[in-house]
Formats: sequence, C-alpha cells, structure tokens
Amino acid sequence: MIGNMKKYTLTERQASHVIGVSPDTLRAWRRKGTGPRWFKAGRLCRYRHDWLLEWMDARALGNGHPADNTAVGSELRLALTP
Repeated sequence: MIGNMKKYTLTERQASHVIGVSPDTLRAWRRKGTGPRWFKAGRLCRYRHDWLLEWMDARALGNGHPADNTAVGSELRLALTP
C-alpha cells in the first residue's frame, strides 16, 4: 500500500496535518519559497504525500545513521497506512 500512497495528493489542510504545522505556516512557507514542494491544481495548492515525507526526511535530526534520518517519515508512513 505504501507504494500507492506516494501518488496521493493532499489539500493544504491535510498536508499541514501530516507535517504537524498549521495551514497558515504552510501558506507562509509557500510565499517565502520554503517548505515542501507543492503544485497548483487550478486555483488550489496541492501536495504529494511522497514529497512531504521526503521533505521531512531531509530535515530529520540524528547522529548521521540512515535509520535516524528516516525515522520521522517511516513512522508517518505506518500511521497513514489504511
């Protein structure tokens, strides 16, 4: 199921829930050109689930071991698996 999740698109509210910030923070990051990748679908902003996980993994703190750097994304993958 995880392989199929990477193609899921999320609304701003859903994306903010996944990464643990408010929709306002996500909007501010978009205006500044920071934050996770996103795309426009008409007038709407959308986020791909796999892009959010990659963005979080890239910012994970740890002692440099690969397992430490993927812990956040891995836990979310398990939590979001239906």
